[in-house]
Amino acid sequence: MARISGEEKEKAVEFCIAHDRDYALTAERFGFTYQQIYGWVRKYHAAGLNSLREDRECSRELSDWVIENKHLKAVNLELEMEAVLHRKLQQYRHQGRISTHRRCGRTPTRRQRYSAAGIRTRASVRI
Repeated sequence: MARISGEEKEKAVEFCIAHDRDYALTAERFGFTYQQIYGWVRKYHAAGLNSLREDRECSRELSDWVIENKHLKAVNLELEMEAVLHRKLQQYRHQGRISTHRRCGRTPTRRQRYSAAGIRTRASVRI
């Protein structure tokens, strides 16, 4: 579907207004739909001829906002995934599935925990 230029819209609107807003006749003569002609005439009365010439392209400011919005959504997604991973890690540590022992990667024994805390056990006391 080809784009309709502003000049074509202007000619159709001027013809329609000159013929007492006969939208059907204008649509038939120019090859547009009734709804298109009606919308262009309303737009013309609301904002003038220049409104028919405007393109639908986004302004630079709007496109900058769109780019920034996409970037922030990506950052937000990363942070959400990091939070979920952190919660899952805390859950596994609480359940004892993941060791916090630095040396060998397994859960320390009671003797190792006590000696690290400076508590003497029966096995460590020599008589």
